Amino acid sequence: MYIMNGILMIKVHLHLGAHKTATTSLQEVLRMNKKYLSEKGIYYFPREKFRDLVSRPHFYPKMLPSTIDKTFIDVLKEQNDYQGETKVIVSEENLIALVQEVLTSKGFYKNIESRFKRINKFFSDVNVEAVYFTTRSYDEFLPSIYVQMNRALNFKSFDSFMGRTSLDKLDWYDVVERIKNGINCERLIVEDFKSILKKPENYYDDMIFGVPYSSLKGLDKYLNDGISNEAVMMSTFLSDEIGVTVTPKVFNKLSSLFPTLNYGKFTPIKGQLKQQMREKYQADVERIKSSL
Repeated sequence: MYIMNGILMIKVHLHLGAHKTATTSLQEVLRMNKKYLSEKGIYYFPREKFRDLVSRPHFYPKMLPSTIDKTFIDVLKEQNDYQGETKVIVSEENLIALVQEVLTSKGFYKNIESRFKRINKFFSDVNVEAVYFTTRSYDEFLPSIYVQMNRALNFKSFDSFMGRTSLDKLDWYDVVERIKNGINCERLIVEDFKSILKKPENYYDDMIFGVPYSSLKGLDKYLNDGISNEAVMMSTFLSDEIGVTVTPKVFNKLSSLFPTLNYGKFTPIKGQLKQQMREKYQADVERIKSSL
């Protein structure tokens, strides 16, 4: 155990998402390999436990029992499965926003600064060695966020969702700059979602402290096919034409009745708008690369 001046020295690798960039798949793989990682001296802090103990109390202290006076090491030492590992992985996309807060009338990921003010204090007694963030092309990212919102809230049409924004409000470069300026860390690693899918080893090997990602089990188990176009169209018909309140439970049931295996995936952004979004995304990616 690495101790300096009587203080336990912990290195943290913090994965912040973004949402809908295979975060849940990664978290499930890490959970499945928790014992193996522990043998390598790495503690994976399970997402749901971290949300219960840290994310929700910090951002909703009036609604939940608060642990905001505790630091990272305080909370870490309280975990029954913590074996003194000095390397810790935290993967929690809700640290920067809830899914329904990603795109609002105010813009794109606009709560980052206020959230980091609270989180920096919590992480003050550890070394946040690296922060990881993934961007995704706007034409794919927005439909995925929209679908995820409908899993959490009563259904709204895609047109209503898109009415919150315009192309000029979408800016991954701005999001990355606010992450870079807002959180105390040694390194910020940003990668494109499709690049990770093609060649995951560099990004994920680094995230898990040099342990080969390919050595983990369950890498192909947690793939998500998404939601079919038919499921969304049926939900839109029930909501807008019939006036039925489509709850998350109903939406998820319709999703199971119209699986993407048999129906086309929900891809509502097409034609000129799709091209514009992809061009803007590529330009933003180049700006991010030049700024890191």
